Amino acid sequence: MRAGVDVLAAAAGTVVGARDGMDDVSVKERGAAAVEARECGNGVRIDHGDGWTSQYCHLKNGSVAVAPGQRVVAGQRLGAVGLSGLSEYPHLHFQVERHGEVIDPFVGAPRTEGCGLGEAPLWRADVLALLPYQPTAVYLAGFATVQPEPEAARRGAYGEPVAAPSPILVLWADTLNVRAGDRLRFAIIGPDGGPLFQHEAAVEKDQTRRFQFAGRKRPAGDWPTGRYRGDVSIVRGDGGETVSTRSAAITIR
Repeated sequence: MRAGVDVLAAAAGTVVGARDGMDDVSVKERGAAAVEARECGNGVRIDHGDGWTSQYCHLKNGSVAVAPGQRVVAGQRLGAVGLSGLSEYPHLHFQVERHGEVIDPFVGAPRTEGCGLGEAPLWRADVLALLPYQPTAVYLAGFATVQPEPEAARRGAYGEPVAAPSPILVLWADTLNVRAGDRLRFAIIGPDGGPLFQHEAAVEKDQTRRFQFAGRKRPAGDWPTGRYRGDVSIVRGDGGETVSTRSAAITIR
């Protein structure tokens, strides 16, 4: 969010609603009552004709670049990803409706159960190829030199530079939709390319969101200087299928 991630119009149309000026603050900090009736936060709504609309919510304060009545084309910048409204972390809430009924763009028609790709998705084929459905994922990973706190890690509080005398080196991960029986596999590769640390943590129950970390104490003397890589994988089933992997890197000086 701090770096700036543009939000683009999914299709051409006319802006029928826009709001800006709401702060980028997690609802965990201020409570849902503070954004009642403004849950979308800073947002844009576009009418595409024939009953179709799209809505873009939680945009960054001060980023909204269009106004009601304005015509936009597909791919035009509407604003930037933010944390406004009923949101716990920076993301875009993208919603498609037809005649007031919410339509899943990955499905193309209402569906009452199940998830994943439907038979008639609304995305163009080339766009859909860039949006693979991931029911389970390691979506954040990083290093820390203290025991990491989930919210601090999600805000980007840990990272470079790292001093060679740091007492510990920890690899952390945020995961989505892990299942009972999954294993979270951690591996740290040292600057010489060799394995420095490996650990596997068992998942005891289904969890929508799980924060996990593992690491080791500093060896005798300081950490060797150079670039370190960390790999976190979700492994499932007796066959050891890797369903998601994410890597992180850090330099110790």
